[in-house]
Amino acid sequence: MTSLILLLWLAAAPQTDDARALFERGLERQRAGDTRAALELFEAAAKLAPGHAAILGNLGVMRAQAGDLAGAVAAYTQALRANPSAHRLHLNIGIAWVRAGQFVKAVEPLDAFLVHEPSNRQALELRAVCDYQLGRFAAAGQRYDSLIAAHGEQLSLLYGLGESRGRGGDIGGAEQAYGRLFQLFPDAPQTRLLLAQKLLGEGRADDAVAELGRLSRELPGVDLWLGIALERAGRHDDALKAYRAEIAASGDLLAHYGAGVIESRAGDPQAAIRHLEAARPLDGDRYNASFHLAGLYTRMGNHAKALPLAEAGIKRDPESEAAHYLLMQIYQKMGRQEEARRQAVVIRDLKARELQRAIKKVADKEARSGAAAQPQ
Repeated sequence: MTSLILLLWLAAAPQTDDARALFERGLERQRAGDTRAALELFEAAAKLAPGHAAILGNLGVMRAQAGDLAGAVAAYTQALRANPSAHRLHLNIGIAWVRAGQFVKAVEPLDAFLVHEPSNRQALELRAVCDYQLGRFAAAGQRYDSLIAAHGEQLSLLYGLGESRGRGGDIGGAEQAYGRLFQLFPDAPQTRLLLAQKLLGEGRADDAVAELGRLSRELPGVDLWLGIALERAGRHDDALKAYRAEIAASGDLLAHYGAGVIESRAGDPQAAIRHLEAARPLDGDRYNASFHLAGLYTRMGNHAKALPLAEAGIKRDPESEAAHYLLMQIYQKMGRQEEARRQAVVIRDLKARELQRAIKKVADKEARSGAAAQPQ
């Protein structure tokens, strides 16, 4: 990904000589890499010329470099009002929101920029990142496919494609993308991250923790997978710390999900609710944040909040015995006994079908064994 900070150079002149002087001195300090001094000079210039797009745009750049991402967005937005034709400001706003982990807010400005530059790789890759982080894995995969077609099999694109396909349930597609990654970039940190994931898939959680510990924590996804590995190794407190680190770095929804599940079992219920609410875009076949939220609200006695979440969970996974059992409990607590009895019947039928599947599985295995034992 190219630089996250885009300098804005607009033609309009500062409104006053004092603002011009401060602006030019700010540009000098900006070019010299003196972020603090440049920021102070642009702040002073903006007070003297509050409607000047060039000053506000560069103020946004310096605020972003200083880590004030909300302040950067405010400055970029003011600059855009002053000069609506400066469409690259939309990209700056999108970049700032992505860096802040505010992926929902990043989508609109990125799309607005892509209207003007539909083939801009940076904006397209950031949109893929937004789709991925918002649980729109199929859309993210399509964006990465298009980027690879246009720009070739580059490291970040192959990794993003593999992750999108994997989380979207396309295991074969993920393996294909990862295979190319291993072939083309065998020594890259992303490839080593995949090796750790492979160790997890083999049930070697402690080995995965060791492999992840050798990777830079600056690499996106390291803390997420470290949290998953630590959780599988039974180290829940350490896993929660890793999930929190990933959330702080990227706002990853799966990290929110993992942290919420751990907190819901043995932690702070209010923190669990915050994490699981953030993770709800992931709800589907593989993740069910709403189910865990419903369980939390049930244990807290808030059955009115638990009920719609539990009913939504049933619609997504009607074969889940645990989800039906939770819904039955909620109906019982709310005095809705007839509905609770209907859920009890569903649970009984699910148990019966599961028993029949188990019996058939044993019978099929015995039949295969018997056939193999027949003399040739």
